[in-house]
Amino acid sequence: MLSGCISAAEAYRRIPHDGAMRLLDGVVSWDAAAIRCSATSHTDPANPLRDNGVLSCVHALEYAAQAVALHASLQQDDRERTSPELVYVASFRAVEMHSGALDEGERGSLDIDARRVAIVPNGWNYEFSVTSEALVLARGKMVVVAPEAAS
Repeated sequence: MLSGCISAAEAYRRIPHDGAMRLLDGVVSWDAAAIRCSATSHTDPANPLRDNGVLSCVHALEYAAQAVALHASLQQDDRERTSPELVYVASFRAVEMHSGALDEGERGSLDIDARRVAIVPNGWNYEFSVTSEALVLARGKMVVVAPEAAS
């Protein structure tokens, strides 16, 4: 079940983020185990995650969470979907972050990679990374849960 690019419009039809919190530009590639998304919203001065004009690398976790939510959504057959499936982050573990800001300097687009490493009752374990021009801005592990049984 490998698919190519998915636009931001299609992505956000699948997950419940709205307005300025739509951080991803779309999906570069995905399959049953992994997803790669891209984003440039970290360069937007109106990014809602900014605090006093700065977008901390801790906000890379939100970019990763949106990619994982989208990946979980892509596992569902469209015929079964009546609305976006809600997926919640239960925990982040072993997170490493770059000490600078997410939008520091002339940083290019973000690459957000997430790989499902285990299926657990009502959820999944993922490993993720957020990079820009080969610089790792954040990486770690995430557990996500769905109110409905996961498959």
